[in-house]
Amino acid sequence: MLGRATFFGIGYTLALRFRFDLLESSWNKVNFSFHPYNYKKHKEKITVKATETFIESMNKPKVKTWNSLFQTYRALYSHLEGQLLQHGASLSRFQILHTLYFEGPHAPVALARRMHVSRANITNFLRRLLDDELIEPCFESGSVKRPYYKLSEKGRSYFEQIFPAHIEDIEKVIEVLPDNVLETLETMKSKLHPKASTSARYRH
Repeated sequence: MLGRATFFGIGYTLALRFRFDLLESSWNKVNFSFHPYNYKKHKEKITVKATETFIESMNKPKVKTWNSLFQTYRALYSHLEGQLLQHGASLSRFQILHTLYFEGPHAPVALARRMHVSRANITNFLRRLLDDELIEPCFESGSVKRPYYKLSEKGRSYFEQIFPAHIEDIEKVIEVLPDNVLETLETMKSKLHPKASTSARYRH
């Protein structure tokens, strides 16, 4: 049965695959395209017929569903990251710590693919974590030139402090969705990323 943990996994999959800044930029462009008042402000010409067509498009069931999903995701992302920042962790930092805690050592390239960021970005993330002594090289899994990374004792202790508070915050804001809705979300995700694994399961 799919439950709250499944929805939590879906949420982080969305966070990884759809970068917040790109989504916000994308949706703002959609809003610009579909609102004639914005065109007027920018002295763009648009016919009444086209306006009506655009409005009809925005009222299509699937488009309205997407709008609702995105707006909800954006609000949740902003709220949850705001809560994590009180503990000194962005969602990106939390995602790396979460992966290393539950899945063990990872190579930088694997983390970059997992988070859908560039090698340069993941290198910067890891450098900051190293500077804060939250992770350490793992030569048993990698090599001296290309080490894997694992949580340090300080990193493990830090994650175990912030994780319960994060889960508690999720419990406050997330509504339990019916299994059929969760299954629909899984189906949508698999169509977009057929090679992606199913929802993450927490494991030690």
